[in-house]
Amino acid sequence: MALLTTISGVPLFTTTQEALSWANDNNCNGYHEHDYDGQTGYMGCADHSQASSSPINSNLTLNIPSQSSETIYHVFFESIGSTSYSSHLPTQDSPWVINQLVNPTLTIKFRDTDGYVSEKTTTKKHFPGVVLNSGSIDNAKIPINITTIPLRGGISIKNSIVKTENITAVDSSTIVVSSNLTASVSGRTGSITGTITIGESSKRDSDVLFNPDDFFTIT
Repeated sequence: MALLTTISGVPLFTTTQEALSWANDNNCNGYHEHDYDGQTGYMGCADHSQASSSPINSNLTLNIPSQSSETIYHVFFESIGSTSYSSHLPTQDSPWVINQLVNPTLTIKFRDTDGYVSEKTTTKKHFPGVVLNSGSIDNAKIPINITTIPLRGGISIKNSIVKTENITAVDSSTIVVSSNLTASVSGRTGSITGTITIGESSKRDSDVLFNPDDFFTIT
């Protein structure tokens, strides 16, 4: 949008298209011309009397395209000529900052520790920073099936009962509300299966981890 100035609070544009768009948004038709600093400007509505008496819709629409990665926008008004903007509006030195996030992935897995390596993981995509266990659609109970194997030797079960306090959310904004999980061993593979329920979630990719030493012993 190329804005020359405002007259009686009504914007004066550099193109007829912008003036006509403003007129359409403010319940009038056509446009008229003003001379400003030797340049012809265009104002919405057929004449200035009509433009200055129209209820002004001061909303501007900012269209932000979808992105595949996190994107930061700096939004500000750039002065043209002698245009003077309100001190409440953003400037190039002090812009509005919009941080556009993508839907993060929550990864649930065994922690890689001395003697163990994580194998199968469970992932869950969600909206950034939402409370998953609220609202009419409960998106919080996540079925999980994760596995780990020892780097050497065999593996036996130490404790088949998995408590919620055994679960570590790496990002402090991710809250594990409850769980219904069981640990087991098959051959050289240790597994945890069942469900966990997430309350608050992270704004970015995050992990929920299980320590294999809590449930298994290397033999």
